[in-house]
Amino acid sequence: MMASLVSSERIKFRRTSLALVTLLIPVLTLFYETMNFLFRSETLYRFAYEKKANLWVYFIFDKHFFLGLALPLGIILAASIIANTEHQAHAWKQICALPISRIQLYFSKFLILLVTSLLSATVLGIGMALFGVIFGFNGDIPWFMIFGDSYFPYFASIPIMGIQLWLSMVIHNQAFSISIGTVSTVVGLFLAIDPKTQWLPWAYPLASSTIRLNYQTQRFTENPDLFLVVLIGVILGAFLVMAGAFHFAKRDVQ
Repeated sequence: MMASLVSSERIKFRRTSLALVTLLIPVLTLFYETMNFLFRSETLYRFAYEKKANLWVYFIFDKHFFLGLALPLGIILAASIIANTEHQAHAWKQICALPISRIQLYFSKFLILLVTSLLSATVLGIGMALFGVIFGFNGDIPWFMIFGDSYFPYFASIPIMGIQLWLSMVIHNQAFSISIGTVSTVVGLFLAIDPKTQWLPWAYPLASSTIRLNYQTQRFTENPDLFLVVLIGVILGAFLVMAGAFHFAKRDVQ
């Protein structure tokens, strides 16, 4: 039943802009860095030299600020698209009258959101490796940092996926769910700065980079909180998705 639901959802989204949103995050991130390295190359090279880092490390660090903003916005739009097909067609009542589990229906939509997010991470990882090769970065390609900085922010953002999917499923007017998500994303950028508030879900995208700048020594170091942030993100995200599914299963559908 679950496989057929996921397959049905996948076919349904072929005619939507979900694929475009999936590609939007890595494309915009790499476009931002392309403009950076084309027009500010001397400044970036100087920053990397002052911090005694090679360009791979500086590139991965620099792109994470843009990704920390773009990634949640991409999730917000994808969740809205996934839920909005039924809202637009006023089809929830007919779908929920079918002999299918509402919880399985909810999970099938979450799986579509998760898989499209991981596809976006894969495109970003491959794009980052090609970016460094094209711009002639010295040294071996740091595969762990490249794919770690691609996949870990998405895994750490599962709580945001759970919250946004639930909002998009229960609120008919998607402008509200998108507005709530956008404000939360901007707030998350400030939450990630404070050591106390960095443990709130909206700060996870920015707090899940493999590297971190030590502002006292002005040197890059490995992120000591990385695996804890990702682990908390996965566990909290699983809880929020289950809570959203059970709430959706019990609510009255108009």
